[in-house]
Amino acid sequence: MKPSHSPKQDIVKNKVLLAYAIDFVSFLIERSDISYINRIILFGSVSRSEASEESDIDLFIDVIRNNKHIKNEIEVIKEKFLKSTRYENYWLLKDIKNEIKPIIGKLSDWKELKNSILSNGLVLYGKFEEIPAKVTHKTIFSWENIKPESKRVLLSKRLFGYKKGKKNYEGILQRYNGERMGKGMIIIETASANIFLKLFRGMSVTVKIKKIIEYS
Repeated sequence: MKPSHSPKQDIVKNKVLLAYAIDFVSFLIERSDISYINRIILFGSVSRSEASEESDIDLFIDVIRNNKHIKNEIEVIKEKFLKSTRYENYWLLKDIKNEIKPIIGKLSDWKELKNSILSNGLVLYGKFEEIPAKVTHKTIFSWENIKPESKRVLLSKRLFGYKKGKKNYEGILQRYNGERMGKGMIIIETASANIFLKLFRGMSVTVKIKKIIEYS
């Protein structure tokens, strides 16, 4: 069984993996023809600050046009990076062996992935288009059958608040302008999703997560 990690250790690990991703991208742009690259975007658990020991380094390399030669060149550079003194004398000594997984293509062709990148992606090279003002990214959390009853009550208090005597105590749903959609379901802005996810994980509550985009 692997030892559990404290939130502080998780934050440190995430920062190290972010630095690792940045270093690889720097290595890549030094050795490739960058004229065909619009931008390189980090997405996934590292960009969301939710990385674990086994997290991959997910990169989307947004290119001007799809080309097999481009994909082959990037794979060759990736292999050179993993054999470089830069990697072996620094990252390997820090026991960083997380797999680098580049996706190469036109971002406009990856509609589902594009939504996730717009919500949480970090641009490591190039310019990212500004999200239109009338688009809102939201996350829906749903759960059911929480046991024992004491856990269900505690979760309810933390999410929705409670009243004691004449005093009302607000829950985090109010604090972050979320909405209760029904029994066991809430919707919040994706920017605040990590706060709620930490609450559910901390209480060992299994939730289903769905991300949506609202246009207004």
